[in-house]
Amino acid sequence: MMTPPCNQAAPSTPPHSHHRTVEDEYQFVGNLHYSPYFHAMSNQSVFDRLSSTPTGSTLSREEEDRKLRAERSAEKADRLKSPGSRGGYSPSTRASPTMTSSPSGNSKRTPRQLDEFYQRIYKQDTASSAAHHHDVERHPYVASSPHKGESNPDAAIALFIKPKCNIKSVEEVDLTIHPEARKSIINFWQHKLSGKSCALDILDVFWKRDYKENDTVGWEVYPGRCEAGDDDNVWFVEKRAVKDYKGSYGSATAKCKVRFVKGEGVFVQEYSFVKSG
Repeated sequence: MMTPPCNQAAPSTPPHSHHRTVEDEYQFVGNLHYSPYFHAMSNQSVFDRLSSTPTGSTLSREEEDRKLRAERSAEKADRLKSPGSRGGYSPSTRASPTMTSSPSGNSKRTPRQLDEFYQRIYKQDTASSAAHHHDVERHPYVASSPHKGESNPDAAIALFIKPKCNIKSVEEVDLTIHPEARKSIINFWQHKLSGKSCALDILDVFWKRDYKENDTVGWEVYPGRCEAGDDDNVWFVEKRAVKDYKGSYGSATAKCKVRFVKGEGVFVQEYSFVKSG
C-alpha cells in the first residue's frame, strides 16, 4: 500500500477494511489526488472517472483527426476551383484557347474541335438513316383549270397517241375525240392515276375504233388485262371478245404495248387487232 501524501493524515480505516470512504478510495488508486470535484462525483465508479479523463494518446489522435479533416477540406476547395472540376466550370473555361490536361491524361478539346466532332456524328447518323429510309420522289401538284391559258398543264401534255401498226406505218389518233382517254393521260401525268389503268383506257381507244359494235350480235366482250414490263413505265395490255351464237363462232383480240416517256408523251407500240367470225 502506498504512503499517503505528507499533507494528509493517514486514514483511520485500514485499506483492507470493508468501510472505505471516497478519500480512501482515491488514495488507494495512487495516481489521483483528492479534489472537491472528485468528491462531488462520488456517485461514479473509479473506472468511469478514469475513462472520462483525456490522456496523452487521445489528445494526439484528436489532433491528427483535425489536421486530416483540414487537409481534406483544402483539397476539396482546390478541386472546386480547378477548371476540370464540375463545380468550377464556366463558359470562359470552355472558350479558353489553352486548356490544361485532365487528371486522366485526356486533353481538352477546343470549341472548334467540338463543332467538327458533332458535325461528323451528325453526318454519320444522317447517312445511316438515309441508308434505311429511301426518299420518295415527290411531284408538285399542278391544278388544271381551263381559265389559266398558258399555265394550263394540258399544253405540256402530249394529246396524241402514236401507234406502230403491223404494216410498219405510223398514224396519229386525236385524243380530243376520246375524252375518257384524254382525261386518263392527264391524270397519269399528275400522279392521280396508275399506269395500269391509263394503259387500259388507251387500249379502249383502239378497241372502239377497230371493233365494230354494229356487228356484235352474240358477241361477249371480256375486260382488258394488263401486265407490267421490265420498266415501271411499260405495260402490255390485251382485250378479247368471243362469239358463240346460234352455231356461229368468232373471236376478236387487241394487243399493244404502252410506254410512258416523261417529257415526250405516250407511245403505243406493237399494236395488233385480229377479228374472225
